[in-house]
Amino acid sequence: MSKAIQTSLPLRNPLFKSFWEEKSRFRFLYGGRNSGKSYELAAQLIFLSSRYKLKILATRYFQNKIAESIYVLLCDIIGKWGYSSIYTITNNTIKCNNTGSEFIFSGLYGKVDELKSIEGIDVLVIDEAHSMDAQMWEILIPTIRKEGSEVWCAFNPRSRLDFSWQHFVENPPENAKVMKVNYDSNIFISSTSLAEIKEMEKDDKEKYEHVYLGYPTESSATALFTYKDVDRAQNRTASRHGARILGLDVASYGNDSTVLCLRQGSVILWIQKRKHISQKEIVGWVNSVFDSVNADAVVVDSIGVGRGVYERLLETGVMTIDGNVGFKADNYDTYHNKRAEVYFRLSEAVKGGLELPDNMELAQELLSTEYEHTEAGRVKIIKKDKIKETLGRSPDTADAVALTYFWKRYGGASSTNKDMDNYTPSNVF
Repeated sequence: MSKAIQTSLPLRNPLFKSFWEEKSRFRFLYGGRNSGKSYELAAQLIFLSSRYKLKILATRYFQNKIAESIYVLLCDIIGKWGYSSIYTITNNTIKCNNTGSEFIFSGLYGKVDELKSIEGIDVLVIDEAHSMDAQMWEILIPTIRKEGSEVWCAFNPRSRLDFSWQHFVENPPENAKVMKVNYDSNIFISSTSLAEIKEMEKDDKEKYEHVYLGYPTESSATALFTYKDVDRAQNRTASRHGARILGLDVASYGNDSTVLCLRQGSVILWIQKRKHISQKEIVGWVNSVFDSVNADAVVVDSIGVGRGVYERLLETGVMTIDGNVGFKADNYDTYHNKRAEVYFRLSEAVKGGLELPDNMELAQELLSTEYEHTEAGRVKIIKKDKIKETLGRSPDTADAVALTYFWKRYGGASSTNKDMDNYTPSNVF
């Protein structure tokens, strides 16, 4: 298969050009309805099969008859592109006479085991891939074993707990191209469809966002951050007016990372990570960054190994805030400790206008953060160990970002007070 694919044929959306430009084992298109995902996959299959000899397995979860598959789109494109003379179309197959390419169509439900015997597949295409579960993938992926073979998927998000969402979007496999597209990027959408979409937006905003903007439903009632809010935060432009605060989450010499991030006003400007770094090296790193970005303060999680870093930074004269998240919350009637309080402040900022960087690890960690209530009725964040079980790592990046909201003085996006002359550890609270 070609490393670089042209996209200049009729009825191709230039938006997808970058999606096809590089070789990749997995390609996932997801988003709302009427986005042109399935059409784009079908168009690319015709483009490639008319130029190279390919064996293509086109599937979907439920397929009682071939008309329910991508077969109809393929036939439509062949006709519109004037390719009818080079393809032979039967009731259940499509073959390219020039190249010898062939399409095999099959449903997956109840037939996955049968597909294991099919050899030489170049492209596996799965439409409506939101229904795929772990067991199906465990069978299918080893089946698509030809050198250079690829797996293409298109799906409309359903629930954040679905396997497809967890493993295609929040935790995509290596060597994967993942792209979100919605109706507003479909240059071929009809005026009739647009009118229906706008009608739903007016009548039922939540349903509209799920169906047409591709936001999954939040199955966990105790999720502190929703995908919709995080996605919007990673795609907005906000004000940088305000103090420049560094958040430092210190890790030991294990697999966890020491993370330093910078927030100014309503923008997380950047995030840096380092592993296997000594306390002395961390202090030197922070001092260097502090001066180079003209920071106003650094908040250090002083629990455990962070305590030594905090004390050394104080000795160097850097404006350092003791960010012990085990401290009593400012609003103790509501929050169990400072960890809960800073995370809820961050959650409010994400909903209210904070600009987050396009950082996959940060998004994953925020979406894995849940809360619970103590016997006294106060809110607390679930233990790090539980989040680590979900992610396979500690939420170090999210912790560093949350630390920038530790001190209420700098907690709000509109804060412009940069006078630190009266700062002492005792009056932070």
